[in-house]
Amino acid sequence: MRPRYLEIEGLQSFKEVQKIDFDKLSETGLFGIFGPTGSGKSTILDAITLALYGKVHRANMGTQGIVNAGCSSVKVSFVFDLLKGDKRKTYRVDRIYNKKKDSEISCEAKVARLIEVFDEAEVPIADKPTDVNKKMEELLGLKHDDFTRAVVLPQNQFQEFLLLEKAKKREMLERIFYLEEYGKQLNVKLSRKISHVKMRLSNVQGALSALGDASKEALEEAKNILKETEESRKNAIQELKDIETLHTEAKELWQLVGELEFVKNKEKKHLEALEEIQNKRELLDKALKAEGLIEIINDYKEITAKLEETEKQLSSVFERLPELEKELEKTKISYQEKLKEWEIEKPKLLENKTKLGNALELKKEIDEIDRKIGLLQDKLKKLDREIVLKDKELENSKDNIKNMEEEIKQCNLNIESLKVDSEYKKEIQNGLKLENELASAMDNFKGLNTKKDKLALIVSQSEKKLAEIKKNAGETENKLKLLDSIMEEHKKSKPGERDDITNLIENYHNYKSIFGFIKAKEADMNSITTKIIEKTKLLGEYRKNLNMAEISKNNKKSEVDKLE
Repeated sequence: MRPRYLEIEGLQSFKEVQKIDFDKLSETGLFGIFGPTGSGKSTILDAITLALYGKVHRANMGTQGIVNAGCSSVKVSFVFDLLKGDKRKTYRVDRIYNKKKDSEISCEAKVARLIEVFDEAEVPIADKPTDVNKKMEELLGLKHDDFTRAVVLPQNQFQEFLLLEKAKKREMLERIFYLEEYGKQLNVKLSRKISHVKMRLSNVQGALSALGDASKEALEEAKNILKETEESRKNAIQELKDIETLHTEAKELWQLVGELEFVKNKEKKHLEALEEIQNKRELLDKALKAEGLIEIINDYKEITAKLEETEKQLSSVFERLPELEKELEKTKISYQEKLKEWEIEKPKLLENKTKLGNALELKKEIDEIDRKIGLLQDKLKKLDREIVLKDKELENSKDNIKNMEEEIKQCNLNIESLKVDSEYKKEIQNGLKLENELASAMDNFKGLNTKKDKLALIVSQSEKKLAEIKKNAGETENKLKLLDSIMEEHKKSKPGERDDITNLIENYHNYKSIFGFIKAKEADMNSITTKIIEKTKLLGEYRKNLNMAEISKNNKKSEVDKLE
């Protein structure tokens, strides 16, 4: 491994960003890291181990207390080269750790990326802490403990390397000098080879046991048995021919017998039933004997046909065996070629996998936003319907107020008509009429009171519903603000399809205009509520006038009583 570039921020004594270009430092050969105690010499080595393995050897639990007291996060970026054979590859590993909210010393991994750097592009290899750690161990061939014992030794830790057990020291040196193929890997390879040979030997022994004894004596005996079997086969074929001839003769005889019996039955159809049954019984016995012979012949034919078919299939299998072996070799060669192609395409596939994962996460977030927007849209529609209903109720309230105003005007006219003239006699004559009119006015007044109570109830209900609408409107406004902030964050941090983002923005503005419409409706409701309050005050004045009219009526009545 050859270090190329290191960038540190917020790690232990390094509060500000520190950049180290190892290419420039190594231009003249060797270089050293010098400085007083506490200047951060060991922190540079800690930054390298943190970038590669995600932990610092000197820190508890690997990461506790590594964040500078004046910072909230640690950022490290390390570029290095690896040379295996004639190929040199460049990699960059980035890590970010944030402090936990409930702790001053603990931190958690926020970002972890391993990237292979080419001249014109960068290919991500891993983007999760565990995946990056595993991939680094594969690339370097060293675990964290090996790295801190043999490559980057922390202060006062060289003795630990010297005092390691022989087995552990041998394993570590194998990983450092890539000698696993001559050590552990060689043992594994030999074990696999031995297991493979044992398995093949077992298969051969099984095949031999299935074939039986293959000695010369057994072979001669098998040949003799084959000859005997061939002779038996020829004899069986000859017997079959004889049986077929016999079957043909029996068949002709059976036909003749059948015709004869048919004629006899025709001639003796009027004989007694016993004789007819006896004749049929004889026919049945003959038929059963003939059928038994036919079944034997058919069974022999079927067995012979199956034997010939089996011999044909066996010979065809032996003929195709070389072709199948050739196809197997071709398949193995094709598999090796496909495996090489997969190794070449692997970095591109990993990059596509990472991009696809990011796109899927973005799609999930957009779907979640669409779902929330749909819910808000449903709530806005519900609020719109409630506002329409409230408008109708307010219109009805306006009509009721107009009717009450008309009735109040009529009451005023009645009150005017109840005024007493200066002439005393007219007052006496119109006293009774005035009393009746005042009684009618009182009835109207009671009706107005009833309507006024109903109107007050409607106003109270309207005020409650208006408060609910305001509350829902406030919640909707907060949700719209939250959506606004979420959209801004997605615009900054997440790529997306232009059409989807444009549609999302249009939907947002549409919902914002709907919210403005709700605000306007809320203002109209406030205006109507103010008018209702004014009408209520006017109704109170009318009631006061009616009370005064009632007092005047009582005074006039008392005067009339005195005159009487």
